[in-house]
Amino acid sequence: SSQHRELEQQLAAFASQVAEDKRSGEIRDFVNHSKMGQRARSPYISTFGFQARLLLRRQLLIAWGARAEHALVFFTYCAFAALTALSFMNLEADSESVRIRGSLLFLILSFVALAEESTVPKTLENRRVNLKHKRGAYFHPAALTLVEALLDLVLGAIKCLLFAVIVYFATEMVGTAGHFFTFYLQLATLCACMVAFFRSLGLALPTVDIALTVSGVTLLLWITLSGYMQSTGGMRVYMRWISFVNPLAWSMRGLLADQLGAVDIVCSGTNLVPSGPGFDNIAYQVCTLAGALPGQLTVRGADYLSQSMQVYVEDKWRRYYVAVVGFWLLFVALSAVASEYIEYDIMVGSAIVSKRRKTAVEPLTEDLVSD
Repeated sequence: SSQHRELEQQLAAFASQVAEDKRSGEIRDFVNHSKMGQRARSPYISTFGFQARLLLRRQLLIAWGARAEHALVFFTYCAFAALTALSFMNLEADSESVRIRGSLLFLILSFVALAEESTVPKTLENRRVNLKHKRGAYFHPAALTLVEALLDLVLGAIKCLLFAVIVYFATEMVGTAGHFFTFYLQLATLCACMVAFFRSLGLALPTVDIALTVSGVTLLLWITLSGYMQSTGGMRVYMRWISFVNPLAWSMRGLLADQLGAVDIVCSGTNLVPSGPGFDNIAYQVCTLAGALPGQLTVRGADYLSQSMQVYVEDKWRRYYVAVVGFWLLFVALSAVASEYIEYDIMVGSAIVSKRRKTAVEPLTEDLVSD
């Protein structure tokens, strides 16, 4: 038709005008000069650090907007801390309470790990929006991941501080400032580590069903093989390797070394053999706890841990805490790589396209009318 021919002429005239004016080259040169040091082929016009600063401000505003949600999380931590404190209040430093102290630490770590599993659906929910931003070259997804990891450290430090203050002093753990802050630091680091682990799963796996299944099974294995219900030395050889890739196990060893390694455990009750009326001379009795010496009523906590659980007090920082920090850095790096390079078709969105139907009567054009 004549309309089609006229449209083609207009398009050709526009293309020739652009080629003569060389406006496209000028625009391309302007964009390249405004890239703040980025390479010419990069779709981003700002540097990684500049994007991270803007994203930090944006995430702070988002966190402030969701302050009611964060307040609910803080309340949940405080409520569970209060229930735990009521259940384990005023623990004694004797042989009958030594396993109870271990159970308390095991319960605390399990709660922190389970509470942060909600990160998986949140990550999957935000992934579609972040992909649109990535395809629009708004920012590096890795920059957003690093900013979120930084905010996780801050939020985790706040809620773990509330939790630690309630539980630590109500249950009468080791009453020194150094042991308290060690306990708090181990707890906050594990919290950030678990959030980073669940976020990496949410970024790497395609659907929420698969991500929750993998996270649930992994968390079950980590809790079961954390080294408390069964010591590392008592595990089967083909299962023992899991404890070495388990941040819960390393954190559990660090807390045990911090809390039990600094006390002298007093043997009492059925842990003294023989026991009962008339048996009150320690020279003719022996304590059944691991690490006990004949003729002594007390057992060093460090000896008990080393012989019963293969936990060593001197490794509290150089191995146990460093291992948890290493896992956190690993999970953050995996999250950054997954956000940059992993995409799924289900993340893009969909549109229904229907085939155009043929009309019964062909529309009239100028050519037909003129004929």
